[in-house]
Amino acid sequence: LTVNPAVDYHMDLTGTGFRTGTINRSAKEEMFPGGKGLNVSVVLSELGIDSVAWGYVAGKAGIMLEALARERGCRYDFIRLPEGETRINVKLDCDQETAINGTGPGIGQEQIDELVQRTGNLTDQDILILSGNLQAGSINLYEVLCRECAGRGTRIIVDTEGSNLKETFAFHPFLIKPNEEELTALYGSQDRSRASVISLMMKCREEGVENVLVTLGGEGALFLSGTGQLYHAGILGEQKVVSTVGAGDSTIAGFLAGLARYGEDYEQVLRLACAAGTATACRAWLCTAEEAESMLEHIVVSRL
Repeated sequence: LTVNPAVDYHMDLTGTGFRTGTINRSAKEEMFPGGKGLNVSVVLSELGIDSVAWGYVAGKAGIMLEALARERGCRYDFIRLPEGETRINVKLDCDQETAINGTGPGIGQEQIDELVQRTGNLTDQDILILSGNLQAGSINLYEVLCRECAGRGTRIIVDTEGSNLKETFAFHPFLIKPNEEELTALYGSQDRSRASVISLMMKCREEGVENVLVTLGGEGALFLSGTGQLYHAGILGEQKVVSTVGAGDSTIAGFLAGLARYGEDYEQVLRLACAAGTATACRAWLCTAEEAESMLEHIVVSRL
């Protein structure tokens, strides 16, 4: 689910940089379907895992988003809003990562009810991924959806931050995936030392989360399993980062593909998750299956 998806319009300013108060000219432009949940769906499709992208679309930009999703092999079942426009995010690919993200359309109670009703068709064979931030001032839709799925056996993955994340813990999500900044902020901590991050991961488990995956940027990822086993995935060698947009989403897709491929062999699952996230960070957009597979040789996973 991407509640507020977008058309991502990338402009290549590499080598020139972005300057205010004047005209900037890009070397090339590309358009992609955007939004964290959509990113997960696109990479899942690349890795051979079927999914359906949920979310809300509106206006002409919404039609464009659907077309872009189709081009990327992404199945979708969006809810169309009666007014407004799907947002367009401008991503400036330059020396310093810069973006201008749109606000997106408002969502009425009728459309919220329609989405909640859809969860009634989910079973214990499904995984529902709740991904991205909710619009300011809106209800915590993630909490509502978790409540609806409670007792049905549907596994829930939550990738958001703040109270929208914390309020899902009572419903025992299968997996959460904050980065270290989001995790420490969740508990009002400034300490991002490895020991502090691990301690907070354990706190998430104590408060109801089954599995905790924390991305660490260039230092890889930490994973705390439902059995209490802790793993670290490290990245070997110097990898040239092009854009971090979508890296965390690709990590989730790699994790799910790893579960399908290796079951609960979490060393292998985490290895593929980190490979997909790193491969995406090394290119302008989301990784291909070939890029994720080739990155595996650069990922080493250890039990802590």
